[in-house]
Amino acid sequence: MAEKKLIDTIIDDCYSHGATDIHIGTGHTTLCRVKGKLIDGINTKMNITEAMMEKMLSECMREKDYQFFKEHNQADFAYTTESGLRLRANAYYQREKCALALRILQNTIPTFAQLNLPAQVQQATKYSNGIILVTGPTGSGKSTTLAAMLNEFNETRQA
Repeated sequence: MAEKKLIDTIIDDCYSHGATDIHIGTGHTTLCRVKGKLIDGINTKMNITEAMMEKMLSECMREKDYQFFKEHNQADFAYTTESGLRLRANAYYQREKCALALRILQNTIPTFAQLNLPAQVQQATKYSNGIILVTGPTGSGKSTTLAAMLNEFNETRQA
C-alpha cells in the first residue's frame, strides 16, 4: 500500500475536526477554520518546512498549475484527496515563502430550506430572463447559494 500523501494527511486531519478552510504556510503550523474561528494546528502541530511545502505542492498540483505558480507566484486550482474530499486551492507567496489556502467543498448541494434563504431567492430562479447578482464577503455562502440556485434550475426546468 502506498504511503499517504502529506497534504492528504493534513487535510483529512483538519476535516475530521470540522474544518472548512485550511491555511498552510512555510515556517508555521497549519491553521484550520472551525466554526468560523482559526485554530492552530489541531493535530498537525509541526512547523511546515520548505521541503514539506514543495512535497505538498507536487502532490496536489498538476504540472501545468505548478508551472503557472512558479511563473506568476500564485495559482488557483482544484484538488481531490485520496479519500474523496474536494477542495478549492490557492498557492501563493507570503513574505517570500510558499503558502496554501484550501477551502473544503461539500459533496452535496444544500436545499434552499437547509440554507435558510429568503423565499425571494428561490423565486428569482423562476424568471426566464434578467441577471442575478450574488455578492458578499469571503465565506458568506455565495458559491453555495449559486449551487442551490443552479440545482433548482436543473430540477424544475427542461433543457
